[in-house]
Amino acid sequence: MTTVGEQDTGWQAIAGSQVRVEIIDALLNMPKDKRFNKSELADMSGVSRKSVHNHFTVLEQLGIIEEASEFAKTEYKFNTSNKVSELLIKLDGAANNTGPEVNE
Repeated sequence: MTTVGEQDTGWQAIAGSQVRVEIIDALLNMPKDKRFNKSELADMSGVSRKSVHNHFTVLEQLGIIEEASEFAKTEYKFNTSNKVSELLIKLDGAANNTGPEVNE
């Protein structure tokens, strides 16, 4: 099982795996407060459910994903108020606003 290790930098914990990058990209592109289960997150990110399961612990440890269950069915949501998530949202927005015209 994947966990945030002492040898990892914060950036390595976030972007150290292409699967994790795909999952975070899916989170950044979903509607705010959307609830999902692990299978739905796998579908949205284009990775296997096993891959989502393998990286879920790190995403929870970083506070990017939080449980949002109100009933017996386990659901999660993108924790947009978490400091790491807030910075990911800002980075995504800044990168999206940078294009070839900025570098000319």
